[in-house]
Amino acid sequence: MNEELLYYMWNSRILETNELYTTENELIEIINQGYRNLNSGPDFLHAMIKIGSIKLAGHIEFHIKSSDWNRHKHQNDAAYNNVILHVVVEDDRKIENKAGSNIPTLEIGKLIPENILSIYYELLKSKSKIPCEKILTLPNEAISLQWLERLAVQRLETKYYRIKTRLNECKNNWEEVYYAESLRSFLGSINSAGAEILIHEIDYGLILKYKDQKFNLLALLLGKAGFLEENIQDKVNYEINKTWAFLRRKHNLSSMTEGIWKFSKTRPANFPSNRLFQFCLFYNAHENGFDTFIKTTSLDNSKLLLNKYLENKTDIKPILTNGKKILPAIYAGIGIRNRLMVNVIAPLIFAFGIEKDNERLKSLALNFWMIAEPEKNGITDFWKSKGLIAQSALESQGMIELNTCYCNQRKCLNCALGNYMIKNHKT
Repeated sequence: MNEELLYYMWNSRILETNELYTTENELIEIINQGYRNLNSGPDFLHAMIKIGSIKLAGHIEFHIKSSDWNRHKHQNDAAYNNVILHVVVEDDRKIENKAGSNIPTLEIGKLIPENILSIYYELLKSKSKIPCEKILTLPNEAISLQWLERLAVQRLETKYYRIKTRLNECKNNWEEVYYAESLRSFLGSINSAGAEILIHEIDYGLILKYKDQKFNLLALLLGKAGFLEENIQDKVNYEINKTWAFLRRKHNLSSMTEGIWKFSKTRPANFPSNRLFQFCLFYNAHENGFDTFIKTTSLDNSKLLLNKYLENKTDIKPILTNGKKILPAIYAGIGIRNRLMVNVIAPLIFAFGIEKDNERLKSLALNFWMIAEPEKNGITDFWKSKGLIAQSALESQGMIELNTCYCNQRKCLNCALGNYMIKNHKT
């Protein structure tokens, strides 16, 4: 038993299927249960109840035992003076607030429905990545999709805070943020740590300096990442290594260590060396950068623009770094384009819309997700096997947010799907 279950019971008004009485045998009527407080202080704020014939407005506090009130030192905290009801599983002692007043207590240990306790314990002890996997029952499609849409908006907001942090680091330079987010997206989540090191160890001014010089940009980024070997006699490899050696001396740079990058369980096309090679070609092709996407009016226009950048070619032959790491003449395709649309362009447009208080841009970002193709990964595959199929990036992003912020953290009581199962579970 934990307090999260009590919050759920109170907020969903399940307790109100019974007549409720204080431990002093006074009838309780819940007029407004208030709202959950996620900061310090009482658990629910600005509730309204009626005890006997008296209406009370104030806060609600929850504990497993009444004595937890004193154990948590609430009797010494004036912030709890306006608590109008103490909801507990077990009333084991009388308590008072700092003003010396008794707090009305509602004991609910015997009021919690057996079916709710049963499924709650089932979810808590589950060893599956998705806690409800073995007992999963989905609500109707409308409820499921509405929840995924809410999660998708939440995910965009989460991405905004990460982008905001990077924006502060980049001194409000949106083009630098776009460069960093794009590079990170090309290298993928498995190599995000290496991508961040690479981003922070090369001054953006150097990237701009060599952006339009394809060979120099390749030498700079591949060399810094540690993907170039010395003492290779092949002409192409010799020239790019020679260029990196020059840039390294000129700008006082050093190569990253090889162990930073993850190659195992990755197809050659997704090797970080290949993806960085492709990023260089992509970024070299840019004309006006992120500013162009801000001025776009449709997903199709953005796709055409990305296609143009991604089709940038090079006459540089494959660069051998060692026996297992090869940079073949592979060019980024539709998969990378969709990844950029979903993980870079739409979140940046949304973030820009928040920063500029521009509702059109925020709506445009959401619309991009609504009409972009859904991602295919282990998370979307799982939900597909259970009958919930993502039809757009909005829904697949919602599934990722569900997995990250609810399933992984066992927050079933805060999940619409979890709520449905708890309410409809039969013992």
